[in-house]
This record gives sequence, C-alpha cells and structure tokens, in this order.
Amino acid sequence: MNNIEFISAGAGSGKTYKLTETLAQALESGAARPHAILATTFTVKAATELRERARSWLLEKGRIDLATAIGQARLGTVNSVCGQMLKRFCFELGLSPDQTVLGEGQSKRLLKATLAEAMDAAAQAELVGLTERFGIEQADWSKTVEAVVKAALDNDITPAALRAMGAQNADAMLANWPAPSTGPDPTAALSAALSKAHQEVAAFVEQRMAAGEQVPQNLSKGLDALQKLDRAFREARWCWPDWIGAAGIDAGAKVKNILEPVKAAAQAHESHPAFHAEVRRYLDLVFNLVADVLDAYEQAKKALGAVDFSDQEVLLLRALRTKPSVREALAAELDLIMVDEFQDTSPLQLALFVELAKLAKRSVWVGDPKQAIYGFRGTDASLIAGVLGAIKDWGGTIGKALDTSRRSVEGLVALTNGVFGSAFEPDLTPAQVQLQPLRKDIPDQAALLNWNFESSRNDLDYLGLGQAVRELLASGVKVEDKDTEQLRPIQAGDVGVLCRYNEQVGFAVTSLTRWGIPSASPRSGLLGTAEAIYVMACLRRLNDPTDTVATALVLTLAEGIPVETWLQDRLQHLATDGAKSHEWKTTGDNAHPLLARLEELRPILNALTPQEALRLAAAESQVARLVGQWSASPHESRNRLANVEALVEFGKTFEDECVAAKRPATVSGMLRWLDELASADDDNRATSADNSVTVLTYHGAKGLEWPVVVLTSLDATARSSLWGVRARTVGAFDPQQPLANRFVHCWLKTWGKRSQPQAALNAEASATGQAMQAEALAENKRLLYVGLTRARDMNVAVSFVRSRGPGRAWVGEIQGATELLFGDSGAVALPCGRQLSRLTKSWSKDDCADEPPAKAPETCHWFAPRPRMQGEPLWHRPSAASGGAFKVAETDTVGVRLSLAGKPDMASLGTALHLCIARAGVLGGVSAPEVERILKTWAVAHCVDKDAVCAQVAAFQAWIGARWPGCPVHVEVPVEADGPNGTRIRGRIDLLVEAHDGWVLLDHKSNPGGAARDEDLVAEHGPQLESYGHALLAATGKPVRQRWLYLPVAARAVRLA
Repeated sequence: MNNIEFISAGAGSGKTYKLTETLAQALESGAARPHAILATTFTVKAATELRERARSWLLEKGRIDLATAIGQARLGTVNSVCGQMLKRFCFELGLSPDQTVLGEGQSKRLLKATLAEAMDAAAQAELVGLTERFGIEQADWSKTVEAVVKAALDNDITPAALRAMGAQNADAMLANWPAPSTGPDPTAALSAALSKAHQEVAAFVEQRMAAGEQVPQNLSKGLDALQKLDRAFREARWCWPDWIGAAGIDAGAKVKNILEPVKAAAQAHESHPAFHAEVRRYLDLVFNLVADVLDAYEQAKKALGAVDFSDQEVLLLRALRTKPSVREALAAELDLIMVDEFQDTSPLQLALFVELAKLAKRSVWVGDPKQAIYGFRGTDASLIAGVLGAIKDWGGTIGKALDTSRRSVEGLVALTNGVFGSAFEPDLTPAQVQLQPLRKDIPDQAALLNWNFESSRNDLDYLGLGQAVRELLASGVKVEDKDTEQLRPIQAGDVGVLCRYNEQVGFAVTSLTRWGIPSASPRSGLLGTAEAIYVMACLRRLNDPTDTVATALVLTLAEGIPVETWLQDRLQHLATDGAKSHEWKTTGDNAHPLLARLEELRPILNALTPQEALRLAAAESQVARLVGQWSASPHESRNRLANVEALVEFGKTFEDECVAAKRPATVSGMLRWLDELASADDDNRATSADNSVTVLTYHGAKGLEWPVVVLTSLDATARSSLWGVRARTVGAFDPQQPLANRFVHCWLKTWGKRSQPQAALNAEASATGQAMQAEALAENKRLLYVGLTRARDMNVAVSFVRSRGPGRAWVGEIQGATELLFGDSGAVALPCGRQLSRLTKSWSKDDCADEPPAKAPETCHWFAPRPRMQGEPLWHRPSAASGGAFKVAETDTVGVRLSLAGKPDMASLGTALHLCIARAGVLGGVSAPEVERILKTWAVAHCVDKDAVCAQVAAFQAWIGARWPGCPVHVEVPVEADGPNGTRIRGRIDLLVEAHDGWVLLDHKSNPGGAARDEDLVAEHGPQLESYGHALLAATGKPVRQRWLYLPVAARAVRLA
C-alpha cells in the first residue's frame, strides 16, 4: 500500500483545484486511463464540478480527446460509485443488474415500519414500562433503537454480534454503580420513610397554621413534594428519578430531622437490586430488538428487490475481501482513486477505501482533519486519524499540505491561526494548523465585530439580531465581489448567520423577518405553511367529496371568511331539508367557485398520477395570487411560491418511492405519506436563491462561504455521547481492518430531569467517560473552526448576555480564544505579532425589543384574472367526437336481421359481434363453434342464434367483396395522428377497405332499430367517422372516400354524406 498519498487541505485552500489538477495531469501524462479513474465526493454537485473543471482544464490544453473521454471516469458520491461497481460485478456477486436503490428517506421510513412490526406486543409493553420507570420520554426509546440500528449499519455489525452488546453495555455502565445490595427491600424502606415523614410534616404545618403562623414557601413546596412521592410509592407508580427527588427533598430547617430518614433510604437506589436488573433488562431488550429489526429490515428489502446505501457499501466491501475475480479485475482496471472530504468518511466507507487502495496503482486522499464534524452521523475521527497515522508505515506519503487560504482576508486568517494554533494538540502541531493568507485586508474596515445582546430567555436571544443586521447592511461596509474582485457595498445575500441548533435557526429567521430582512434557511415545516395547508386542502377536497374540513380551510384561506361566518352557513345548510352534508358550498346559488370547480374536476382524478393531481390542485387553487396578497414583501411572496413548488416536488418523490417499494401510487396514499413527513420533520421548506441572508446550522455551513459570517450560539458547550449511542473501537485498532472490534456504546440515562446521581458522575470520570468527553470536546473545537473559517471579509461574534454574564462557553473551551475574539473596540494584538481591528456594540433588553420602523408603502400590482378557458385534451378519442352535420346518403341490405331473445345487454352483444366480424376478416371466415365460444364469453349466447350470426358475418363479407371487388380489407386498424387544435387522435378503426382512389371506412354498431332511426344514428356517429377520416388522411396521405355504418343486428349498411 505504498501508493497512498494524503493531502491535508485547510479551509479555503483550493482543495477542488488540487483535485482537478491531479485528475487532469494523470490523464495528460497517461498515468491514468479515463475509464480507470474512480473519484468520490461528498455531494453530487461537487462531483459535477470536479468533472467540468477537469474537462475545461483539458480543453484549454487542447486535449479534446481526453476532455471527451473523461465521461468514462467513475466520478460521484460514494454510494453512486458503489452502485456502478455492483452493476459491474453483479453476476460475480449473484445480484440482479437492475437493483432498486432505496434513498435515505425511503430507508428511514422502511426501517420505522419494520420497527413497528418487529416488536411483539408484550415486549413493547415491557420496554415502554421500563422507559417510564427510568423517566425517559416515550418518544426517546424508539430514537435510541434507531440510533443503534444506524450505528450497526454504518459499522457492518451483525445482528448476532449486537445481541451480546446489551449485556456488555450493562456490565460497563453498572461497573460505576455500587454493587446490588442483599439486605431488606429498599423500596419498602423508602415507602415507609415517606409515609411517616409525610404525616409528621403535615402535622407540623397544621400546628403552625392553627397557631396563626405563616407557612414558609419552601415548607409548603416540600410538603407537596412529600405528598406526591408518598402517593406514588403507595400506589406503586414510582420511577427511579423519584428516588433522586426523595434524596434531595428540602422543606426547610424546621423539618430537616424529619426528612433525614427519607434521604437516607433514597440513597439506596444506586445499589437497589431492581435498579440493576431493570437496567440490564432494558439494554437487553433494546439490542435484541435492534437485531430483530435488522433481520426483518433485510427481509423487507429482499421482498422489494431493493438495497439501501449501506448495502451497497457492505456488498462491495465483502466482494473486495472475498472474491478473487473482483480483486483481479479491479487491480487491472484502477489506475487512480481520489477521495474528497476524506475526514467525513463513515467507518464502512473508510474500510472500503483501504481495500481499494490495496488494488489501485495510486490513491490520493484529500481532506482536513480539523473539519471532521459529522460524529453525529456516525463518522469517527479516531478511525480517520488511525488510518492516516499508518500511511507512512505502509510506505505511502503525506503530501504537501494546502496551507494558503484563498478565501479569507489576511486579518481573519491571522485570527484563525491565533485562536486554533494550539487547540488541536497533540494530534496536530501549530505548524500543521497555520494557514497563509493570499488576500489583503479591506482598508479602513474592521474584520471582526462583536455584537452583545442582553437577554433573559433562549427564545429572546435572537430578538435583536434583525436590528443589528439591518444596521450592518446600512453601514456602508464593503465586501469584495468574488466574480469581479472589486469592492462594493454589502448586500443581504453577502451575510450568513450560523446557529448551533435548528430551533435557533427559527428564532434567527423570525428576528430577520420582523425587521424586513429577506432570509433563506433550509428547515422543516413546509406542510405547516399557509400555502401548503391551502393547496393540500384543495387536493383533499378534490380527492374526497366528504372532506368538509378541507372545505372550511379553503373558505378561510381563500376568502378570509371568519370561522363564525362559515360555521353559521354550515349549520344552516345542515338544517335544510334534503341537504347532503358534503354538498355544502359546492352546488346551487351559494356555491363557492373554487369548490364547484373541484367538484367538476373530480372525474378526471383517476386518470392522473399523484403528482399531477397535486399540481392540478395548486394550479386551480390560484395560490400564486393568494401568496402575493398574504406576503409583506416580494421576497416573502417568492418564498411562498417556492414552497408550493417544493410541495409539488414531494409528489414526485412519493411516486419514486412507490416504484421502489412496488406499491401503487395513489392520491390517498400520498396524503398519508405527507403527514408522515411532517411528523418526522422531513418536510423541508424551499430556500430562495435571491438576495437574502442565509441562516444555517454550523454543520450545514460546511463547504460554504460568505463575505460576512455572523457566529451565534457561542455558549454551546461540548456534549458527550456517554449517555447516548456511539460506535467506538474496543481493543486494538488495526488500520488495515478499521471495522474490527467495533462496538455500539449505549448507556442509559436513568435520572430523567433530576440532578445526576453520584454514580453517573463516577461514570463520567471513568476512563470511558473521559475518553468520550475528550472526543466531544475535540469535535466541538473542530465545529467552531468550521464556523470561523466561513467568512471571506468579516466575522461577527455574537454574545447573548444574561445576568450571569455573556454566553461564550464554547469559545472558552479553547485556551486564550475568548480574549482574542471578544473585547472592546480597537486593535487586537494577535499571537503572530500583527494587529486586527475589532468593533464592538451592545444592545440592552429594551434596545432588542425596539419595534422596527414602519414599512414604506409599496405599490402593488395584480394581474386581472381572465375567464377560465377549457383546454382541449391532449388525447382525442374519435368515439367522443361531436359536432358537424351528417345525413343518410345510401342504405343497403346486408344479410338477414338477427332475432334477439329477451333483453340482452346491447354493449356486450355489440362487442361479441364485433369480435366475430374481426375474426372472419383475419381468417377469411368464422365457424359456428368459434362464434358460440365468443358469444358465451360475453354472456350473450342465450340471446342470439350462433348459426344466424355465422350467416350474417358471411353475408357481410360477401357484400364487401361485391361492392369493392379485389380491394384489400384491413380489420381492427390502430391509428394515431395529429388532430385539430393541437390534439392527438388515437383510436382503432373496425374495418378499412383500401380502394384505388382512397379509403372506405366501416364502423360496426349493434343498434337493432329500423330504418326510421338511421338519420339519428348518422347524426350520432358521424363525428366519430369524420375524426377517423382526419386521422387516416394525416397518417397515410390518402382521403376517405366513403363512410359506412354496418348494423349486423338490423341487417343493413348506411352510408353517410
């Protein structure tokens, strides 16, 4: 493995350029053949950019041949490349070449469905009971299971190995708790102590009240707590956090002695045998359930004939390890492997890259260990570091680091160097962290701003943000235009606001909107927006005529009708004699135009796909006009319209999932699916691309940049995964086998919302606890590094100031960082010796609560609605044609009239006779048994004599032969051609005679009426034959000379004029 080269690429240092250069030069030099290149990127967009940049590079060098051939290279995300490789070796692996790949959302929903089905009722009841016992939120146990499932999939851990991990986790966790006691029942002791203390404290309070003394608040609260705990233990409804509550109960000094026995008895919970047993049982249930879910999930995918992203990686990895033919083929095929964002690879992907590196002639891994921030997604920075540390031992090389920042101005680069110079030791030395600036500072302008917002609550932290950003936009600050490299005034689109959590993103957007600043943020909640609710109400009403709740929503949102008004109208409708509930506002003089229109459109719903139905509902709802009326600015209107388009796109996603799952796609199914999306917070709103402030989480900002970046949430400290789910290596680490000894860590948080017990503190102080805290702290530093390196021209560090002081704990995790980032306005001396200009401003609570100035009136322009036009359908069926004036030109007798017994279904009889004539036309005749079989098939054999039908068919053939002797006859002729008004005619002609001067067109009708009805028949069916005539002329260029109706029951033929 001496062919591996790792290149460390600092933030903004031209990583994409380096990859492009490596790829293009390998092609130019002949070191790599186009089809023998494999390159993985983190996103599809990055892969496309890499391919196009390399193509442009080669075109500039005049290598048109290579620029064209680069399309043969395998460039894409890890999963897309794995999919290509599996198709390449599908037969060697025993796979279908046509694999259905489940997307991330599909996999997630299939897993949830599998989880719901995999657990039997008794086990679920037990797990829910234990969840309550430990004070865990009911929704959290399923999240724990899902997290363990994901960790197992990401690390290729088998269900059998998982089953043993429940007990292993319990052993490791409970090693920090006292051993189980063997004496008297601790529960009985605490229950008795609570009962006695409750009685004595209650008596003490009554004495004070009887004496007219005031009862202190702490005594009153203590008595309430005692009463609740006493009742919970008496009724056996207690949970383990209640023991911690009892141990810390306080009712004041006067009753301290009374409560001492309660506190002493409650301390026993850490050594309670039942506590230890229930922890073990809970973890055992969770891990066994996960193993069952993985087995069931595998079977569900097999039933669908599908694989997910993890399967693609696992299958390829196993093929590389166990299939000599695959290894030999790839060793001959792979000249160059390139991996982008190497620090973000999952453990499974890391193992895959190590195996591929053993086969390829050259491997180039590019990444930045300082930006490894996706631990919550399952990546493990320690694995990455372990593999990188082994490269030199394998004979590989650590290439020249990309350490020149092409992104940030000189002052910001120096600030980043000063803050993080020693932050990553001992893993990275200060020299490995330092970046060199390429861009100069913007003259006479601070590169660092401090904004301090006084606040008392989390939801008020961002109240002043909108005001501050508005002042910044009006301040005349200059930024460098990336395209022109010229200075220009700042615009809203130049600003990025970074938050730690999604909830804070919502607060920031609300503040910006309040101050009239356009913003864009990828966040959930699309189906909760007014525009989505309105369109969905129209679709529900279109789908279900009885959905009067949808009717009420349409009235409220479309017309702004108050609830009281439409409710009164609804009650009046129900009180009307003979009124049908679902016809409210859809018929009569009181009908609402939109609701009436939806009723009119319902018959065509079955002919539409779910997405087409959704698009129809959006179009007919006139939502584009309404969002303009609802919006306070053009930007808001565009955002709302973008939300509608995003909603319609969900229809396509639903259809794709139905195809993958091999189930029918229906409108009702899509409505349920959309509800599930909203419940899982997977309904992301649209983000507009116009000039607006971008609001993202720090994780979401990875790979992006802005001229000005506002860093918020700087009080967010590192959170260890000790009391959660995390995969880690237990035992020796083998860099050539990164997945060896992988273990899913899952320790139980048993104290609910109470303060941590001593045993939990002991666990955090243990070797495992300290190691996981160190990992969390290191990742928190890396995340701050990502945030601080997004700005091109200016960073804004925001502090939320509470009574205890400014919230800067996150920055405080790095020694010396607080002094560099925060302080008064003026020059900041950096460790490198240069100075940075800082500008600080503070807003008090009252300042933050200031109302924005009144918005200047804007002239609004509306399009006057035009009368609705009924468009012609694309596909025109001749049988549905109408119009025209037709008359009888000639009548001729054909055979003998058929006698009908009883009252047959004329449609079935017509079809049967039609088939008999068609069979005779193809075979030259039809026998009586054949006629009988056809008549029986259509259940009309009892209505007409088979021999009479045979005779009539023969007479019809003889009549045609006499009328048009020697002319070819064609039966059941399909025809399709352009029709008038942009329509497309499609149909099937019963019989055509190809005469020398044109076509003779005959259409069979089963009408049994006499000659007196011929004029009516001609008027009814003439448009159909005329439409066929247009199609024949357009398709063949030959006109129709005669048009006939053949009436086999009435034994005559009628020519139309």
